[in-house]
Amino acid sequence: MVLSTTMASAAAQSPPEVIVTTSSPSDMDGTDKAVIAGVIAAVLVTLLVVVALIAVYLYKHKGTYRTHETDEEEEAEAQKALQMNSEPGEEKQEYFM
Repeated sequence: MVLSTTMASAAAQSPPEVIVTTSSPSDMDGTDKAVIAGVIAAVLVTLLVVVALIAVYLYKHKGTYRTHETDEEEEAEAQKALQMNSEPGEEKQEYFM
């Protein structure tokens, strides 16, 4: 008899209420959104700084090169200067040893 009364009392009790909470991935709280926004902002600022530094470096170190060629105008001026310095009546003398 003891066994039957225990079963009867157990059957009379109702099961505990279960509260079901569903959370979907799109249902984030404010802290998660703030962290993600902060990380994205930090990455974008870092990229902008790197691009700016590269642009400044390339601007200051642009690829200039030196040539040993003269322009036609400079060459013509040099020829005129040589002709003015040498007098037409004077001839060069050569000495052989």
